[in-house]
Amino acid sequence: MNRTLATLVAAVTLLAAASCCCCCGGLDPSDWDWDIVPTLIFETPAPPDYDTPTPKPTPVITREPAGDLGAETELLLETTIVPVRDLHELAIRLRGLPADTERTVNPGGSPDYAVGTRRLFHVS
Repeated sequence: MNRTLATLVAAVTLLAAASCCCCCGGLDPSDWDWDIVPTLIFETPAPPDYDTPTPKPTPVITREPAGDLGAETELLLETTIVPVRDLHELAIRLRGLPADTERTVNPGGSPDYAVGTRRLFHVS
């Protein structure tokens, strides 16, 4: 049985190889040029001849004057008082916090802990 299996595998392999050669044109003897020796030919290519493009003039943009609207905006920006970036004051004005809200969470300062003290807290 092993011999039959080996023969079958060999026959299928040869059939597959023959099919590949026939499909690819490998069995055509006229394609086999055994007597041709490749010859290297070195040619210096000529540099390409490019046309130098002529520069085009820059298009002129015509803008309409801003008119009174531009002057009004400029005047508004010059006369507006920009508030100082104070987060405490902004929170009182915009978040509706009471005016006597402390600036820090711990107004008395940080507690004096000894070096190496560990505290347990949870963050969510």
